This record gives sequence, C-alpha cells and structure tokens, in this order.
Amino acid sequence: MPRGSIRAKWLRPGLAVVALAFAAGAAEPDRPAGRLEFDSEEILIDLRGDAVEVTGTYHFRVAGGPVPAQPMLYPYPEDPLLGAARTLRLEWRQPDGRWAPLTFEELPPRGVRWRLPAAESEVLTVRTVYRQAMRSTYARYIVTTTQAWGQPLRRAS
Repeated sequence: MPRGSIRAKWLRPGLAVVALAFAAGAAEPDRPAGRLEFDSEEILIDLRGDAVEVTGTYHFRVAGGPVPAQPMLYPYPEDPLLGAARTLRLEWRQPDGRWAPLTFEELPPRGVRWRLPAAESEVLTVRTVYRQAMRSTYARYIVTTTQAWGQPLRRAS
C-alpha cells in the first residue's frame, strides 16, 4: 500500500478472474486439436492513491497438441462504489521468454476482450494490468470459480 494513503476496507484476492469465452474454431486438418487448461495465477493488488491497480499473471497448459487462438473475456468489477476500469497492459510470454504485447478491446463497464495466441508449446503465459478508480476507501477484485474450465487451479497466489 502506498505510504500514508487510502486503506481498502475490503480487498479480496482471487482464484480465477479470467472468464473464458471459447469460440468454436476448427483446427487445421493436418494438426491435432489440443486443449487449453487454466493452470495457475499470480495476482498483485496495489492501491495507488484513488485507484486500485491489479496485475494478473495467468498460466495455461497446452494439452494434447497445438491450440488455435482463443477469445477471452476478462471481467472488471462492476460496483457503484468503484469508478471506471481500463486495461493498461496486456502481453504474452513468447516461447523464447520475451514478453510481447497483445491487442485488446475494452467493453465498458463489463471488462476487456482479447485473443490468446495460438500455442504449440506446453505452457502459455499471459500478463495483464488494469486500473480502476476508487470513489472511497473501498476496492474490490472479482473472484470467480474455475467451473467453466472443468477443474480447479493447481496454484493461486
């Protein structure tokens, strides 16, 4: 928390903020269709004056072969005690370890939509940062279940 600034009355770390919205897509005929599994996440919640900034790093396993690009919906908290939210950064870790930006589309006030890149390696990692205005000393982080993924996360911090 920033020195001498706002205290959050309620701040709840999450288990799975990413909501999946798979589009039906056909795999290339000569390549087996794999599946994407939501494996783990690290969430950092930082209070910055009159805003909360959330950094999420999400790890996916690629199982059963390559996967095509996947559409994702990342929801923002909709709460009358909070102001507008916006994504500051979205990037994915390339197979060589470098981070590369991903494009995204804001869907206010719901959240942001992006496409995970097609993946052939065993792991796909995405990092995003969003900021949301606080109208008082209250902040909120959405906690959703991993029911849409069909299995719990292996690790969350």
